Amino acid sequence: MKKQWVSVALGLSIAIGGSPAGAEQPAAETYRQMFRSGTFCVEYKDEYTSRILAEENGQRMERTSYNIPGWVTFLNPLGALFGGSGPKHPEIMYKDGNYYQFTEDNRAIVLSKEHLADENLDPRQGWNGIDQKLALPVELAIFFWKDPYREKTPAIAPPEFVASSRKLVDGKEYDCDRYACAIKRADGGGDGDAKLLYDALYDEKGQLVEIQSLVLLGGTEYPNNRLRIKRILPEVPKGSFAISKKTKIYAAGNGDMNDLLDQPVQVGQMEGLK
Repeated sequence: MKKQWVSVALGLSIAIGGSPAGAEQPAAETYRQMFRSGTFCVEYKDEYTSRILAEENGQRMERTSYNIPGWVTFLNPLGALFGGSGPKHPEIMYKDGNYYQFTEDNRAIVLSKEHLADENLDPRQGWNGIDQKLALPVELAIFFWKDPYREKTPAIAPPEFVASSRKLVDGKEYDCDRYACAIKRADGGGDGDAKLLYDALYDEKGQLVEIQSLVLLGGTEYPNNRLRIKRILPEVPKGSFAISKKTKIYAAGNGDMNDLLDQPVQVGQMEGLK
């Protein structure tokens, strides 16, 4: 995979390019259309993780690697995205009303959406909050606030475009679109100066390269996170994910005798994905 920070494919109705002073970058609407279409692939990283997230034909998949030595997940040992040689299978996948968690290259556990709230589920398998693991990060959610996987937080209002400007970051200037989310009080009102801010940075080609999140409190801006974008595509490139043929599918643990005996029940087989 070619190592470049950003590669945005143009194929939607709005071309990427510069914008008039103070106006939102044209690419912003491109991203909105892309995420609403249900077919996309994004790769990004922040201080702690690198991640690929994709959706196609109602099937959403993600794979995460951790940028801290020795930090692994229960499900997926360290795999290096952005040019590394880690596993290619998804860590989590949603398809046809079922959630899948891949514990190995040829092994996954499955849970139907209707049983997601079952109080007997094995907590070690991490079903709690699995939707959020498939959601766009909040920084990218400024383009798709109605992402069905995103946790709904009534206290946070939808993002509103504030203004476009130039912003100096690490010695380089970028076009910057700022968005703000008001933080609501318990009575539904706003706190005035309490907001979540998102600065979307675009390079000289009009391509999104980074989104910075900040907290505005008492008139002071506090940095929160920097999401660096590798690429955003309106398609899922072949080979982004791979599922081995004859992958064995096991039922999620629900505290029954099979769990006590550590004998998971195989409920099916997946014929692979390339």
